[in-house]
Amino acid sequence: MTTTKARARASVRLQRPIGLTWRVALVAIAMASLGTTQARWSLEAACPASHGHAQIVHVEASQEPNVAASRKGAFLAGVAPRGSTIGAPWPGSGDYVAMPNTALQMSIRGACSSSNPPRACGCAGCPPPPGEYLRITHVEPAKAWQVEAEVRLASGKGHFEFIVDASREPILQATSDEAEGGFVASGPRPRPGVPGSYLVDVDVYRPEDAVSAIPWKVRAIVEDVCPSSGDAGACPAPPGEYVRVRRVEGP
Repeated sequence: MTTTKARARASVRLQRPIGLTWRVALVAIAMASLGTTQARWSLEAACPASHGHAQIVHVEASQEPNVAASRKGAFLAGVAPRGSTIGAPWPGSGDYVAMPNTALQMSIRGACSSSNPPRACGCAGCPPPPGEYLRITHVEPAKAWQVEAEVRLASGKGHFEFIVDASREPILQATSDEAEGGFVASGPRPRPGVPGSYLVDVDVYRPEDAVSAIPWKVRAIVEDVCPSSGDAGACPAPPGEYVRVRRVEGP
């Protein structure tokens, strides 16, 4: 079954500054559920990280999955099916690239209804309606390339907007070694009127009594599998692939 629902961006909050995630991490769904009492159903699937090579993860689902990707403990923002376009409908299946040390968790979910009520046992949620499905059909090793740009910052709490120029929709990763604070990320989204340019909003949160700035960094990444895939390893980025952080606006 194919859904014509277009992709939407989401805001995601992480309680520790271990990174950003966008499309939509399971942590985002869990936090969103705190603000509503409506019971929901869910289906989940996961692909563990491979430490020696990249992976192509083929997924079939009745609606576009919410994907949480983490690499070496830090969440990634902007993980999407290969060849997808922001705002395009979900075609029913997609291939996700998981670079070495990258784990994927994905889910689909929806609200319970009068025709699909919550379980009588008092358990949270209800069974998925007929026709809803999520499955990883196969995983294959792959060669992959990657190009990245890094920006280092030091700040207290505040709102930041990153302008990223890239040859394709970028992935974002923010990390900090500090134990206090967190991020809220929204995006990436196309920069109006500027092809090949994207916007990402990041809000930095600190404890109320925090007075010192914390160091943190953002990596903007474009990556994909090599033209001749199937074996573990890496290859140079194809000509014309690039990513750069053009500007950071904030306090």
